[in-house]
Amino acid sequence: MDRNSRNDNAPQSAGGSLPTAAWLFAQAVKGKPIPDAATANSRGRPDREQLEWLASISDRHEGEWRRLQSAEPEARREREQLEWLAQISEEHERKLRAQLRE
Repeated sequence: MDRNSRNDNAPQSAGGSLPTAAWLFAQAVKGKPIPDAATANSRGRPDREQLEWLASISDRHEGEWRRLQSAEPEARREREQLEWLAQISEEHERKLRAQLRE
């Protein structure tokens, strides 16, 4: 196994910390789901498919599923807004470049 290969599906870095802004941005660009802070913080959280299934039988998981679904459009909107602002603002262009660099 290549130590330098990256797992794009893993929301945590190698140290087990929370997802970085760059990872979240990359997921939004790829059109992949973006977890909200509450589900990202929970260790051993179920993956998206499992969470969807659990939501059908558990009120607690249904709440997590709804939060996950509502976080995706917001993150996508923020990314699109940053891209638009980067066209007219040097400050936002630097922020976008920094995110892309990460």
